[in-house]
Amino acid sequence: MKRKTIHKGVYVVVDPEMEQNRLIGQLKKIRGKPISAIQIWNNPNAKITSHLIEAILALFKNTDTPILINNEWEYLNKYDLDGVHFDEFPTDLEQINKKVKREFIKGITLTNDLEKLAEIQAMGFDYLSFCSVFPSATSNSCDLVDLKTIQDCSEQTNIPIFLSGGITPTNLNQLRHLNYDGIAIVSGIMKATDPEKALENYLNELN
Repeated sequence: MKRKTIHKGVYVVVDPEMEQNRLIGQLKKIRGKPISAIQIWNNPNAKITSHLIEAILALFKNTDTPILINNEWEYLNKYDLDGVHFDEFPTDLEQINKKVKREFIKGITLTNDLEKLAEIQAMGFDYLSFCSVFPSATSNSCDLVDLKTIQDCSEQTNIPIFLSGGITPTNLNQLRHLNYDGIAIVSGIMKATDPEKALENYLNELN
Protein backbone atom coordinates (compact mmCIF):
# COMPACT_ATOMS: atom_id res chain seq x y z
CA MET A 1 0.00 0.00 0.00
CA LYS A 2 1.27 3.46 -0.91
CA ARG A 3 2.50 5.45 2.09
CA LYS A 4 0.34 8.47 2.77
CA THR A 5 2.03 11.83 3.15
CA ILE A 6 1.26 15.19 4.72
CA HIS A 7 0.09 17.85 2.27
CA LYS A 8 -0.33 21.59 2.64
CA GLY A 9 -3.62 22.89 4.01
CA VAL A 10 -5.81 22.07 7.00
CA TYR A 11 -4.85 19.42 9.56
CA VAL A 12 -7.77 18.30 11.75
CA VAL A 13 -7.27 17.26 15.39
CA VAL A 14 -9.99 15.12 16.98
CA ASP A 15 -10.65 14.99 20.72
CA PRO A 16 -11.63 11.53 22.06
CA GLU A 17 -13.54 13.26 24.86
CA MET A 18 -16.15 14.23 22.25
CA GLU A 19 -19.14 11.89 22.05
CA GLN A 20 -18.04 9.25 19.55
CA ASN A 21 -21.09 9.14 17.28
CA ARG A 22 -20.93 12.92 16.92
CA LEU A 23 -17.17 12.80 16.33
CA ILE A 24 -17.50 10.24 13.53
CA GLY A 25 -20.51 12.10 12.15
CA GLN A 26 -18.47 15.30 11.87
CA LEU A 27 -15.63 13.45 10.15
CA LYS A 28 -18.04 11.85 7.66
CA LYS A 29 -19.06 15.32 6.55
CA ILE A 30 -15.49 16.26 5.61
CA ARG A 31 -14.33 12.87 4.32
CA GLY A 32 -13.06 13.18 0.75
CA LYS A 33 -12.28 16.87 1.20
CA PRO A 34 -8.66 18.09 1.02
CA ILE A 35 -7.41 17.39 4.56
CA SER A 36 -3.69 17.37 5.37
CA ALA A 37 -4.12 14.82 8.17
CA ILE A 38 -6.37 13.64 10.98
CA GLN A 39 -4.69 13.47 14.39
CA ILE A 40 -6.23 11.57 17.30
CA TRP A 41 -5.30 13.66 20.33
CA ASN A 42 -4.37 11.79 23.50
CA ASN A 43 -6.44 14.05 25.72
CA PRO A 44 -5.51 13.14 29.34
CA ASN A 45 -9.20 13.43 30.25
CA ALA A 46 -10.37 10.78 27.78
CA LYS A 47 -9.41 7.27 26.74
CA ILE A 48 -8.62 6.51 23.11
CA THR A 49 -10.64 3.37 22.44
CA SER A 50 -9.96 0.67 19.86
CA HIS A 51 -13.43 1.32 18.48
CA LEU A 52 -12.63 4.99 17.84
CA ILE A 53 -9.32 4.27 16.10
CA GLU A 54 -10.85 1.53 13.95
CA ALA A 55 -13.83 3.72 13.02
CA ILE A 56 -11.60 6.60 11.90
CA LEU A 57 -9.26 4.28 9.97
CA ALA A 58 -12.21 2.64 8.21
CA LEU A 59 -13.71 6.02 7.30
CA PHE A 60 -10.51 7.32 5.69
CA LYS A 61 -9.17 4.00 4.35
CA ASN A 62 -9.62 4.83 0.67
CA THR A 63 -8.60 8.47 0.89
CA ASP A 64 -5.26 10.30 0.76
CA THR A 65 -5.73 11.59 4.31
CA PRO A 66 -3.15 10.17 6.76
CA ILE A 67 -4.34 9.22 10.26
CA LEU A 68 -1.93 10.04 13.08
CA ILE A 69 -1.86 9.23 16.78
CA ASN A 70 -0.69 11.79 19.32
CA ASN A 71 2.38 10.65 21.32
CA GLU A 72 1.32 7.03 21.86
CA TRP A 73 3.46 5.50 19.10
CA GLU A 74 2.83 1.97 20.41
CA TYR A 75 -0.54 2.11 18.64
CA LEU A 76 1.36 1.93 15.32
CA ASN A 77 2.09 -1.73 16.02
CA LYS A 78 -1.55 -2.52 16.72
CA TYR A 79 -3.37 -0.47 14.07
CA ASP A 80 -2.69 0.61 10.50
CA LEU A 81 -2.06 4.21 11.53
CA ASP A 82 0.07 6.37 9.25
CA GLY A 83 2.15 8.12 11.85
CA VAL A 84 2.60 9.81 15.19
CA HIS A 85 2.67 13.38 16.37
CA PHE A 86 5.04 14.00 19.27
CA ASP A 87 4.33 16.85 21.67
CA GLU A 88 7.90 16.71 22.95
CA PHE A 89 11.25 15.80 21.46
CA PRO A 90 11.58 11.97 21.50
CA THR A 91 15.10 11.19 22.69
CA ASP A 92 14.46 7.49 22.03
CA LEU A 93 13.31 7.85 18.42
CA GLU A 94 15.91 5.37 17.16
CA GLN A 95 14.46 2.71 19.48
CA ILE A 96 10.92 3.65 18.46
CA ASN A 97 11.83 3.21 14.79
CA LYS A 98 13.23 -0.26 15.52
CA LYS A 99 10.12 -1.29 17.44
CA VAL A 100 7.68 -0.02 14.81
CA LYS A 101 9.60 -1.73 11.98
CA ARG A 102 7.96 0.27 9.19
CA GLU A 103 8.07 3.77 7.83
CA PHE A 104 5.67 6.21 9.43
CA ILE A 105 4.94 9.94 9.37
CA LYS A 106 6.62 11.85 12.19
CA GLY A 107 5.53 15.28 13.36
CA ILE A 108 6.54 17.34 16.37
CA THR A 109 5.26 20.35 18.29
CA LEU A 110 7.56 23.36 18.62
CA THR A 111 7.10 26.43 20.78
CA ASN A 112 9.61 29.28 21.04
CA ASP A 113 12.73 27.13 21.23
CA LEU A 114 14.47 26.16 17.97
CA GLU A 115 17.48 24.63 19.72
CA LYS A 116 16.58 21.09 18.57
CA LEU A 117 15.76 22.04 14.98
CA ALA A 118 18.98 20.69 13.43
CA GLU A 119 18.53 17.41 15.30
CA ILE A 120 14.87 17.21 14.25
CA GLN A 121 15.93 17.62 10.62
CA ALA A 122 18.59 14.93 10.98
CA MET A 123 16.00 12.56 12.46
CA GLY A 124 13.83 12.83 9.37
CA PHE A 125 10.72 14.48 10.76
CA ASP A 126 8.01 15.08 8.16
CA TYR A 127 6.47 18.23 9.57
CA LEU A 128 6.62 20.76 12.42
CA SER A 129 3.67 22.25 14.29
CA PHE A 130 3.90 25.48 16.27
CA CYS A 131 1.63 25.77 19.30
CA SER A 132 0.01 28.04 20.30
CA VAL A 133 -0.25 30.87 17.81
CA PHE A 134 -3.29 32.44 19.51
CA PRO A 135 -4.88 31.80 22.94
CA SER A 136 -6.91 28.59 22.82
CA ALA A 137 -8.90 26.44 25.25
CA THR A 138 -7.66 23.23 23.60
CA SER A 139 -4.02 24.39 23.45
CA ASN A 140 -3.76 25.72 26.99
CA SER A 141 -0.70 23.57 27.68
CA CYS A 142 1.28 25.46 25.01
CA ASP A 143 3.03 28.78 25.43
CA LEU A 144 2.08 31.52 23.00
CA VAL A 145 4.52 31.46 20.10
CA ASP A 146 6.43 34.54 19.04
CA LEU A 147 5.63 34.90 15.34
CA LYS A 148 9.26 35.82 14.69
CA THR A 149 10.22 32.31 15.88
CA ILE A 150 8.02 30.84 13.14
CA GLN A 151 9.62 33.07 10.53
CA ASP A 152 13.12 32.19 11.78
CA CYS A 153 12.24 28.50 11.58
CA SER A 154 11.01 28.77 8.00
CA GLU A 155 14.36 30.37 7.05
CA GLN A 156 16.31 27.53 8.65
CA THR A 157 14.47 24.46 7.34
CA ASN A 158 12.48 23.05 4.43
CA ILE A 159 10.39 20.82 6.71
CA PRO A 160 6.68 21.73 6.26
CA ILE A 161 5.40 24.01 9.01
CA PHE A 162 1.88 23.94 10.46
CA LEU A 163 0.46 26.47 12.90
CA SER A 164 -2.05 25.66 15.64
CA GLY A 165 -3.89 27.17 18.58
CA GLY A 166 -6.87 29.49 18.43
CA ILE A 167 -6.75 29.96 14.65
CA THR A 168 -9.98 31.13 13.01
CA PRO A 169 -10.77 32.24 9.44
CA THR A 170 -10.99 35.76 10.87
CA ASN A 171 -7.54 35.94 12.46
CA LEU A 172 -5.68 34.04 9.73
CA ASN A 173 -4.91 37.33 7.99
CA GLN A 174 -2.59 38.18 10.92
CA LEU A 175 -0.33 35.33 9.76
CA ARG A 176 -0.10 36.29 6.08
CA HIS A 177 3.45 37.59 6.41
CA LEU A 178 4.68 34.17 7.60
CA ASN A 179 5.98 31.34 5.44
CA TYR A 180 4.07 28.20 6.50
CA ASP A 181 2.32 25.23 4.91
CA GLY A 182 -0.88 24.76 6.84
CA ILE A 183 -2.89 25.01 10.03
CA ALA A 184 -4.07 22.51 12.65
CA ILE A 185 -7.67 22.97 13.80
CA VAL A 186 -9.61 21.30 16.63
CA SER A 187 -12.93 22.87 17.66
CA GLY A 188 -13.13 25.23 14.68
CA ILE A 189 -14.09 22.25 12.53
CA MET A 190 -15.07 19.43 14.88
CA LYS A 191 -17.53 21.57 16.86
CA ALA A 192 -18.82 23.52 13.87
CA THR A 193 -22.52 23.31 12.98
CA ASP A 194 -21.41 22.72 9.37
CA PRO A 195 -17.87 21.24 9.44
CA GLU A 196 -17.67 21.06 5.65
CA LYS A 197 -18.38 24.78 5.36
CA ALA A 198 -15.97 25.52 8.21
CA LEU A 199 -13.21 23.58 6.42
CA GLU A 200 -13.99 25.42 3.20
CA ASN A 201 -13.73 28.78 4.99
CA TYR A 202 -10.29 27.91 6.36
CA LEU A 203 -9.09 26.68 2.96
CA ASN A 204 -10.36 29.84 1.25
CA GLU A 205 -8.47 32.03 3.73
CA LEU A 206 -5.30 29.96 3.30
CA ASN A 207 -5.47 30.43 -0.45
